[in-house]
This record gives sequence, C-alpha cells and structure tokens, in this order.
Amino acid sequence: LDVCYPAEKGSDRKDRFVANLTVSGQNLTGSTQSISDKLPVTVKLARKPTGDSFEFRGQITVGQKVTEVASTDNSDLSEKEFLDNQTSEDGITPQPKDFTEVSPESIGVKVKLDAALDFLKSLKGEAVEVGLNSLTVTCDAMRAGEQTIGLTVDPPKQLSSAVDLGFMNFPVYRLFVIAVTAAALVALWLFLEKTNVGLIIRAGSRDALMVRALGLDLNRIWLLVFGIGIGMAGLAGVLAGPMRGVYAEMGVEIIIECFVVVVVGGMGSLAGAIVAGLLIGEIVSLTTFFAPKLAEIVVFVVMAVVLLVRPSGLFGEAGLAE
Repeated sequence: LDVCYPAEKGSDRKDRFVANLTVSGQNLTGSTQSISDKLPVTVKLARKPTGDSFEFRGQITVGQKVTEVASTDNSDLSEKEFLDNQTSEDGITPQPKDFTEVSPESIGVKVKLDAALDFLKSLKGEAVEVGLNSLTVTCDAMRAGEQTIGLTVDPPKQLSSAVDLGFMNFPVYRLFVIAVTAAALVALWLFLEKTNVGLIIRAGSRDALMVRALGLDLNRIWLLVFGIGIGMAGLAGVLAGPMRGVYAEMGVEIIIECFVVVVVGGMGSLAGAIVAGLLIGEIVSLTTFFAPKLAEIVVFVVMAVVLLVRPSGLFGEAGLAE
C-alpha cells in the first residue's frame, strides 16, 4: 500500500508511507513508518469484491491519528502499469555539459530528494534565484525519489538595474517587459486591422459560413491564428522567466485569469482583452495584498458582475460567439 498525504492539515508539505500488507481472507493488515516524519503507521483494511472492482474499508493509524478510510471502484493494477502512469519530466536534459545546452535564463535541475538540501546550499553566492514553487515536494516527486528545482538566472546586466521614479525604484527589466508587450500588442493590432489576412480573421470570427461561401479556406486561417497564439504565449513565457522562473506548469497558475480576461473583455475584442487584463491584474494584486484569502475568488466575482450587466463582455458584440 503506497499512500501520499498532507503532513499537516492545510499544509502543502507531503508525507508518504509504503506498507507491505498481509492477506488473511478478506482482511489486509500491515505496519510501517512514514518516510519524512518517521511516524508509526498501522493499516487494517477489509477487501470486498463489487462486480469487476473492489471496495476497501478500514482504518489507517499514523502516529496518534486514526483515519477511517473507504475506497470504492478499485481495480487491479500491475507495478509496470503503475510506473507507466507516473508523470515524467520530458523537458529535462540529462547531464548537460554546461548551461548553454538548456535555457539561457531558466533551467530545471533534477536532484535526489535526500541531496536537495545540499544542492540548495551549494548555490549560495551564485547569481541565480530558486523558484519557490519548485521547492514543494509533490507526491510524484516522493514516489520517484527525485525533485525538479527551478533556477532563474538574473536578467542581462543592462536590464538588471533600477530607475528612480521619484516615489520608488522601478526595475529596468520590468520597463523592458512593458515596452516589449506594448510593441507586440501594436503589431498584433496592425496585423488584424490593416492587412487582408487580418480582415479575413475578423470576418471569419463573425460569420464563418459566409467567408467559406466566398471560397476562402478558413482552416488554414485558423491554423495561422493558432500559431500566432502559441507565439504570443511563448513570448510571454520568455519575458516572465527572469521574474517568475520557468517550469512545466507555469501556465497553469494563470490559465483561470486568462479565461476571465477573455470573458470580461468580450469575445473577439483585442481592446477588451487589453483593458480586462489590466483591470483583472490590478484587482488580483490589490486583493492579494489586502485580503490574500479572497484572491482566488475575486476574479470570478468580477466576471459574474460584468456578465450580469453586459453578457457579451465590456467590449464584446452580442451574438459574436454564436
């Protein structure tokens, strides 16, 4: 029995135990200790067939805490199938000669769990930042015995200073990010508004059937739009790297905010996406500062209010998504 669980209630820190169970009829029993906290663990389960699956009920005692467990609809799984289902870090380059073989700004280093602390100590004095998100030991990492630690190299020296705005010192790199973002948005607007392809994209988003009737291949146009979207996402990831670190799941943290921005701004409106992005960003930042527990909820409240007042979004057109 392999169980990974929160070490404390409401904590992100995980603990794990692996117990070899003794089978006696329908009863399974075993004892071991947890891997991290070294707490004694006792397992008492009853296995009951339910059609093609199995049901487990019983108690698991970890230290002084007794937990009643009930697990239904279980199926037999071989060790090979279990290992095949585990996540893998496909983006990790094994034993690179130097950092030039990987990202020049952000990298992920896979280390053994028992060597992670020594590795972090060895970085003292180096011009790198450790991604805090990568320090959380997940259940997959505990089972694999390895952890991927994200490292961010400082921005170029020309962009690593700060400029005095009178009331605060603002990092030059963030000004660089703002300038590049503004340039990308202007280029995208010019492409959509001033080119024939942009005209087809706007027309296709409003009445795809009519555009197809004119003999235009919208599938190729949508492929181009998809490619532009991937390029913009990649650019955003590169710009965010020196500030937030680069890791496989970095887009997961903001995907909900992106969805809310599109809905609030209005489908098909670039101006709406820009305004909504600034609005949602300020709201999330202020809420995180003054009421952190509400930060994950407030974006949905804003979206609900906007949809009640303007169902098509701030700049959207009614019926565009139909």
